Amino acid sequence: MKELEMKILMMKRWMEKRVKKVSTGIIVFPDGTHQEFSDFTHRYSEVFMGKMFLCNSDFLLFGSTYTELKADEYLEIGQIYFALPKTWLNKKIESVEMQTLANRANLVMMKVKATIHISGYSAVTFTRSNPYYKM
Repeated sequence: MKELEMKILMMKRWMEKRVKKVSTGIIVFPDGTHQEFSDFTHRYSEVFMGKMFLCNSDFLLFGSTYTELKADEYLEIGQIYFALPKTWLNKKIESVEMQTLANRANLVMMKVKATIHISGYSAVTFTRSNPYYKM
């Protein structure tokens, strides 16, 4: 038994040295679609059209208001953002809306899995497939 445990431990250490995880950021759109990004080159103003605004999921709190990212703010890798209609800007966050957004984020997270490559690197960038994407 100890020999098997030792082999498993050695294999785990070998894998840890060779595995690179690519972290992405995610924008969740009102229709449930999403976009991933994996670099720091995207500013909010470069990504979005004027009918919607981006909201950082970390700043969504019950009873607070929806706030827009600044136009010159860079999107952060590992962060979830929500694309919301401009009519929601500065509106008080209701519990039903919070639940809907949490469900959307959960569904997206189930679709998006960490990309792992042994001795390699992979990146996910914006594509033009999403109608909200501009560049």
